[in-house]
Amino acid sequence: MIRFLLGIVVILAVNGYALWYLAQNFLAGDLTVTGDPEWLSYAVVAAVFTVVNTLVRPVVMLISLPVRWLTMGLATVALNGVLMWVTERGVNTLQLAGTTVTVNGLLTYVLVGIALGSLNAVLHWVLD
Repeated sequence: MIRFLLGIVVILAVNGYALWYLAQNFLAGDLTVTGDPEWLSYAVVAAVFTVVNTLVRPVVMLISLPVRWLTMGLATVALNGVLMWVTERGVNTLQLAGTTVTVNGLLTYVLVGIALGSLNAVLHWVLD
């Protein structure tokens, strides 16, 4: 049980840092996370993304299996963008801790989805 909780904490921390890094350096202006304490805003977005990635992603991947098979996995890139869109909508709808996320453009959704999806895949592989 301790290992499971530690894994969740590590995933949340790494996702929060990755979101901060992407918003500050790589996608400055295209990805903005706003809230009063900045660290809390990134923690909220990381928590929502982790929940979406844990609960929604397996269902979406199963439903989209024929399309992913026909496109030889290329549709997974678009699905990562869809998961980031769900995260943005979830954070903006719930208004947790006054946090808002703004993503400008389809390419930004896909890039953030790919970066965080790949990072989570590696983290799950390392932590399991």
